[in-house]
Amino acid sequence: VAAVYRRATLVLLPSEREGFGLPVIEAMASGTPVVSSDLRVLRELGGDGVEYCAVGDVAGWSRTVLDLLRESKNKAAVWDRRRSNGVERASNFSWTECARHMIELYDTVVESAHSVESRQ
Repeated sequence: VAAVYRRATLVLLPSEREGFGLPVIEAMASGTPVVSSDLRVLRELGGDGVEYCAVGDVAGWSRTVLDLLRESKNKAAVWDRRRSNGVERASNFSWTECARHMIELYDTVVESAHSVESRQ
């Protein structure tokens, strides 16, 4: 998958709903700029490293994609900075951190369940 991302000029994620948005992180980590739906979870992941468009706004998506394609051809320094910013942003996410957060969540759930049981 990483090889596909590296060969792509852009990654588009026009989701109406998204659970986590792993493709955003994968694309950014590969140095490929992303255009995604303007959903809270995707904004949390992509931050300033992603361009956002409203769900269903075909004209907005088209305009954004065309602007970015022009940037990739005509503004090499800006394009390179965009790609570098995405890689840097993606470096904030790791499987180790994800696992650590999941363990903390499970511990909290187990503690809560024990607390409920002891009160009964």
